[in-house]
Amino acid sequence: MKADLYKVVSKYTFYALMVVTFVVLGMFFCVGFGNTEIINGNELTSPEHTDLLIYWMYVLMFVAIALVLVFGCISFFKKLKDSPMDAVKSMIGIILLVVIFVVAYAMSSDAPILINNELYKESSMLVMTDTFIYVQYVLLFVCALATLVSLTGVLKSVNKVKA
Repeated sequence: MKADLYKVVSKYTFYALMVVTFVVLGMFFCVGFGNTEIINGNELTSPEHTDLLIYWMYVLMFVAIALVLVFGCISFFKKLKDSPMDAVKSMIGIILLVVIFVVAYAMSSDAPILINNELYKESSMLVMTDTFIYVQYVLLFVCALATLVSLTGVLKSVNKVKA
């Protein structure tokens, strides 16, 4: 009964997020280009709802991070009581994510770049941007690899989850 409630809530939450995402994307792509700025003599235009799209992406990202951390900690503390070894195993994903961030941060550069014919020198933002780009590359590769492994059924005999 409890699992069915979780499925229903999860399904409708997903649908609501998809509807909001499609509305925001529709506003971004279909409303028009109303924001015009002149920078260094160049006229630059952007869609009217660029800020809305960026803020919606921030909301989705921070909610996802918060949910991963909260449910990871809940799982850790539930398992810690019964089996400490399983509790440590449940934290492996979060630990690997932290390691990926640390390695990406170490690889990041603070070299100035040219944006709109101006040299951008703020090193903290440059390093942060490089870090997030590297993390996205790694996570995209991991997702693609997991998809291929899942489609080929290589680990089917290892899977111990029973439906």
